[in-house]
Amino acid sequence: FLYGHSAHLTGGQATFVANMTMLGTATAAFGAISGSRDGDFGGWETGTLAAGIDGGALAGAIVAPHLDWSAHRANLVFAATGLGAIAGGMLSGLLTQPDHGSTTDANGDVVAGAMTAGLWGGFALGILMTKDDAPDPRFDKQDKTPKTASGAAIMPWANAHGLGLMTGGTF
Repeated sequence: FLYGHSAHLTGGQATFVANMTMLGTATAAFGAISGSRDGDFGGWETGTLAAGIDGGALAGAIVAPHLDWSAHRANLVFAATGLGAIAGGMLSGLLTQPDHGSTTDANGDVVAGAMTAGLWGGFALGILMTKDDAPDPRFDKQDKTPKTASGAAIMPWANAHGLGLMTGGTF
């Protein structure tokens, strides 16, 4: 809360923090699922999940202020991240067969690994696909003043104090 209040993040930067938090959480969860051999989710699995949540949020909070992403770009990258995880899970689910005779399903480990790879692959692909997007308006330093031809005019000028030149136009 204090970070969000003091950082003055743009919408794109805040979405990036959320995306990194989700990446850390999902990566830790899939890793804990793959590493669990006793069938119970507790102990080290819970610690791994907590580390993933905190690590992802911290990484996002550190990197976000240095990004000039627009909200549009951040939303597209977030969507690509989620779609990458779904695509990885679907592909591995189609290519593996369930092993019902085992207490630990090795195919579940393959699906979790493929979803993790898809998650990060979608994130990277989303960044690459949106690299030419316009930055957030707060960071857009392009000169927006209209470029017009100079219409300067020089004219003689005279009054009771003397003679001179007068200029007028756009500069």
